Amino acid sequence: MPQTRIEILLYADCLGSEAFAVFDTLMLARQLGLCPGLEARLVSVGARPVSVGGTLITPARASQRPDMLIVPGMTAQDSAGLIARCGGLDAEQVHIARVHRLGGRIGAICVGVFLAAAAGVLNGRRVTTAWPVAEALQHWQPGLEVARAHMVLADGPVITTGAMSAAYDLALALVEEASGPGAALRLRKLLALDGDRTSQLRFETALIGAGQNDVLVQRAKRVMLETLAEGLDLPTLAERCGTSERTLLRRFKAVTGETLLAYRHRLVVDAVKALLEQTVLPFPHIPARVGYADEVSLRRLFRNATAMTFRDYRRRFGVLPAHRNG
Repeated sequence: MPQTRIEILLYADCLGSEAFAVFDTLMLARQLGLCPGLEARLVSVGARPVSVGGTLITPARASQRPDMLIVPGMTAQDSAGLIARCGGLDAEQVHIARVHRLGGRIGAICVGVFLAAAAGVLNGRRVTTAWPVAEALQHWQPGLEVARAHMVLADGPVITTGAMSAAYDLALALVEEASGPGAALRLRKLLALDGDRTSQLRFETALIGAGQNDVLVQRAKRVMLETLAEGLDLPTLAERCGTSERTLLRRFKAVTGETLLAYRHRLVVDAVKALLEQTVLPFPHIPARVGYADEVSLRRLFRNATAMTFRDYRRRFGVLPAHRNG
């Protein structure tokens, strides 16, 4: 059986839990005979020793032509820290770009997507990342389409994941690619992982990004998400946020750089994408889920944002078998 060589890139202060989650899961799959063709290694550029969680590790030397290179996330206090850390990882960026250029697939876990983006291998791709920093990634890398709802998102030779625990979902996705859904399901049961892990949206309690230190803006974002199906009623939103309409509009624009309506439009489009990708909900039922009485207006908003119709989007990105026939 041909071997698929997967290398997991370690670097200074990367998140060892993510790297080892993928490594151990794939090693278990191999030991159980579920994926004898998958071979995973922990590597670093030039086989340099790296400190991971305060422990010094000496990985194998990273090769130039693995079948897939997986980039775990890193430690940082906030999105600005993540971007700054990427700037100090030049050798890793060069290596990621080289593997991509030579035909290797790229996988990025959680905020490791920031490092892959800095290496230039995600341009023009749809990606996901940890939901609290998804907005920051979109602003920093406007050439990407950040779809924060996803736990795992594949686009061509690139596969990205959401929050830290999604490292397991990435490993299971690779097992399913190699040996089918039965093997992945067996492994999921052994790991006692919930099967309903396609979306991150249910884990959000507030949308953190621009305005993450502004209590009023953070509250407004949370309320808009929680009441999406109710539509945007400014007086009610201001009342729930404990402020006046004028103050809310002024503060939101000053802190985030966009209007409340523009922000809500983004929430609506993201929610519609999730419904099209993860359900078989009939198109006429979608508007009520996102607070729209007029299906025509919603379809227009969606098409302006994605350049695709509901039907085209579901056929391209839907994850259920029924989507292929819709």
